[in-house]
Amino acid sequence: IRVITADPAYGIELNEPSLWLFGWDGKSVAPVVPTKRIGYHAWITPDLIVAFLVDDVPVRNSHRAVLISRTTGQQTSLTAKPGRSLGRTADGKRALFVDQTDPNYWRISAMGVGDKQPQLLVDTPVGPEGIKDPNRSQYFAALPDGSLLMARGNLLLRWDGKPGNSFQPFAELADIGGAIRNIAASPDGKRQAFSVPLAPAKP
Repeated sequence: IRVITADPAYGIELNEPSLWLFGWDGKSVAPVVPTKRIGYHAWITPDLIVAFLVDDVPVRNSHRAVLISRTTGQQTSLTAKPGRSLGRTADGKRALFVDQTDPNYWRISAMGVGDKQPQLLVDTPVGPEGIKDPNRSQYFAALPDGSLLMARGNLLLRWDGKPGNSFQPFAELADIGGAIRNIAASPDGKRQAFSVPLAPAKP
């Protein structure tokens, strides 16, 4: 995501397409797609990306998630209430996204080009005790076996990919110093990366 002139409300690029190809020398080459206001994205195929489009009216706060074909420019709407985390299914054919249409039940869903509607996969886990539900995690990582990882505080949870099952405790990381937010996994599923907002040091 390239930002030259920042939108004062969201920090997204104001005038130009936001998603760019870069060379190994760090220099920008060309826009991936001519679409503006892409805040987050994930690759589904070399031709297809899933994108979080940032609203251009801050008070409306109406973001969208879409599939975009690089060849045709066609956009397929996924949801009008997306989370920031995006991915692809293990078969490499459909996008994964958090649908926040119902504020009480956020759901990870899958959808591809040609699908009439998203397929509900699993409800996201509720936040730690004392944390308001709207602040619960919306970040997930997809593993090559079709399972998903999310976090609740410093606890990693895993959904096994089977319909009807829910996220279950997977690993507790007691000494990381904060709650896990962004989460990612390597293509082979053997390594994980995540961010942790650290509390300021006590004087």
